[in-house]
Amino acid sequence: MNPFIAGDLVELITNYKEIEGDMAECGIMQLASFEDTVFTVREDHTAQNNWLFLKWDGGSNCYDPRQFQLVDRPLSVLGNTLTLPTDAKARKALPIATGFLDYFPDAIVAVADLSRAGNEQHNPGKPLHWDRSKSGDEGDALSRHFLERGTLDSDGIRHSAKVAWRAMALLQKEIENETV
Repeated sequence: MNPFIAGDLVELITNYKEIEGDMAECGIMQLASFEDTVFTVREDHTAQNNWLFLKWDGGSNCYDPRQFQLVDRPLSVLGNTLTLPTDAKARKALPIATGFLDYFPDAIVAVADLSRAGNEQHNPGKPLHWDRSKSGDEGDALSRHFLERGTLDSDGIRHSAKVAWRAMALLQKEIENETV
């Protein structure tokens, strides 16, 4: 029986070569080079004969779940807001700067500036915060701004920045509302 669920962070058991059986022999040669790697479980394994589907930088494959141990189960997997894993190896496996911030530095600056301007508009004189009681129709608002992408809104802010902000708000709310 496989104890893992989609989103779990797992690593190879150090004595994985001692596990015997048909499933255990799947990918042992390939796994030898991944002894210090944290993998993310890709999808529910139970529908696929108890194989464990994993992804990592550069690939994905299926393996015998007996070859792996749980490193961390992020809070988002449990239906809560993801902050960061508590395990050091799992935290290191999340490329927040190199896998997101470094990809989109100008876009992130534009969205941050939009957050500031939106706070001044909707919460004048108050510290920067997301007032979720105002304009919660992320999908519709995102779509309206998307139709005008590539242009500036009447407040001088790019519609595309507003699309990005609404997409992040939509994703954040979806993650917060997930249930396993």
